Amino acid sequence: MEYFNLDVIPIQQRCEERGDIKHVRFPIRDFDPYDLRMKLPKAVARLAKEHDPSKGTAYVHCTAGMGRAPATAVAYMAWVRGIPVDEAYEQMTTVRRCSPKIQAIRYRPLMQKGGGHSTLKITKPAPMFSGPPPQICFWESAP
Repeated sequence: MEYFNLDVIPIQQRCEERGDIKHVRFPIRDFDPYDLRMKLPKAVARLAKEHDPSKGTAYVHCTAGMGRAPATAVAYMAWVRGIPVDEAYEQMTTVRRCSPKIQAIRYRPLMQKGGGHSTLKITKPAPMFSGPPPQICFWESAP
């Protein structure tokens, strides 16, 4: 948002005025695969915490919607919703021309409860199961 000199405050104020939109930011540096890999588990945990699929769709976005946002959405689909990574990746790239960093998503975290909230622990890839279609489009990953 800084790159385009966008002021996020009016966006946040409008979301608050409407009362039906929750605006949540989770910074991940653009064009930085290491930062994406390190922050992706926490971004997905935050998305899982903040988004209630029974109440609607989440809109996940980054500057261009080509890398960070699709990676966050694919990781959410795989890690939280249980859709196999390759299937989630195909679903995403079929509906949106993008290039989420699949290698950052390959290591599946385990959701663990602790201290009243969910945390993620990175593990080696584990077998996945098919689940219902995701209720997520995109989520914000800010520069």
